[in-house]
Amino acid sequence: MKNKFILLGNFIKNNFLLILVFCSVFLFAGEPSSALTRKIDEKINLIAMQAVEDIYNDKYIHQLNVVNEESKKINYSRGILNSYFLKNYIYNFRGDNEKLLKSFGELDSKFLVKKPENDNNINSFYWQLGGVFLDLGFHERSIDYLKEGISKLTHKDDFAFQFNTDIAYNYGELKNYRQYLYYIKEAEGNYIRATPQSVYYKDPDYRYYLDSFYALAYSNLKKFGQANHYLNLTRKNLKNVNSHSMLLNIYNNLSDTEVNYKNYNQAWDDIFNAKKYYEEVNVITLSSDLELSQKILNLSILTQKKDSIEIYTKKVEEIKEKIKERDRNAKDFALNWALNDEIKKDKNEVLKYVVSAVVLSVSAGILVFLYLKKKKKSRYNSKTVENNEEELSTENKIFQNNIEPKTVEFSNEKFIQLNELARANSPEFLTLFQELYPNFMPKILDIDPKTNITELRFYAYLFLNFSTKDIAQFTNTSIRTVQTKKSNIRKKLNIPSGEDVYLWFGKLMN
Repeated sequence: MKNKFILLGNFIKNNFLLILVFCSVFLFAGEPSSALTRKIDEKINLIAMQAVEDIYNDKYIHQLNVVNEESKKINYSRGILNSYFLKNYIYNFRGDNEKLLKSFGELDSKFLVKKPENDNNINSFYWQLGGVFLDLGFHERSIDYLKEGISKLTHKDDFAFQFNTDIAYNYGELKNYRQYLYYIKEAEGNYIRATPQSVYYKDPDYRYYLDSFYALAYSNLKKFGQANHYLNLTRKNLKNVNSHSMLLNIYNNLSDTEVNYKNYNQAWDDIFNAKKYYEEVNVITLSSDLELSQKILNLSILTQKKDSIEIYTKKVEEIKEKIKERDRNAKDFALNWALNDEIKKDKNEVLKYVVSAVVLSVSAGILVFLYLKKKKKSRYNSKTVENNEEELSTENKIFQNNIEPKTVEFSNEKFIQLNELARANSPEFLTLFQELYPNFMPKILDIDPKTNITELRFYAYLFLNFSTKDIAQFTNTSIRTVQTKKSNIRKKLNIPSGEDVYLWFGKLMN
């Protein structure tokens, strides 16, 4: 699958100045030049050249805000847009979704909608907006914005390549591989028809990049004959790829493809080649770091590399906490943005949502009433079941599922520690669990190679036969949330509808 590195890092860094030149050339080119406007253009160019080398320094954001105010005073349209877009590229590169969305809101409401659209501001605005919603996991909304951006372009083949590959990525995340393949073909059409004004014009690196996409797409669709053709073609041309950023993305696609073939050792080599170029091009963002680390963790489990499992289990947990902190308000802001956008587009449609919400609220109220009534009747029975669950020691639960460690001595010493780590929801739980049951995670990843660390932890709890109530307490979530997760894993792991989930996990190791 296309990874997010090029979306939030490589493309921006490697085309930073080119993007700025596009802004300068195409945005309101007919505006009269003056000493003041030339001075503003020079300031923005200087900030761009400095910021690309020190992207996390907030002084450049401050400088761009100052330039923006100077542009507004003389009503200099190009200066206003360029300063906004450059600031947004910096936020985009950093993965600072909340600030980026706020900046979009200011730009949209105060300026962009008042000016005639052209390919460059559409390219900047909709591509970045689609990227934010992709990064936050709102894939359908991301697809909507990217498609809207393409529909407004007049020179589609010069700008739409990145739009179409990002749409493909979204469909891949939604496991809609037919649509994924369709938009890779659309991107190939953009590449073939691009004019000399496009950054993609006759650049063979993008051709090799598309080949790696095709290998991954066809392997996901189980069309291994076509996948083999593109896989071999990509490997043959690796020596011809000039850009280290492109090699990073190609190796990442190759690793995912080899996982589909269950060639885990080759996938391991490919992902570490990707890691090498990732470090060389210096495009470290939290989202890309999480994606790469999660893949290395999964492959470490599949190839039984104990040291790597321990290292990357901790690393994935740490990155997830950082992202959670970074985006603590961004998702709410994104949802509000999307709602306000719908209001601007179609007030009647929003009215339908409001009516639907009222109906759902009334329905929910009725369901809650019925649920409480039913709960009152079954409280005695429920209490009895809970007491019985609490009376079972964790050691007894393990032996019920025939998953005892190899020796009694090992069980008594290690399992008590495992139980304590589970109850504390400790990041070290999975490391010890893997030590006790080294075959469990490889079997899960063999069924679903894209399983993430949160899901592996949940499956381990079920394997150890912890009750719904226990898991809810360990993970600080509601019983209803745990029940929903238990229901959803049937589809992910192909568990038959009539089979008990706990029994299924018990049989997995027999």
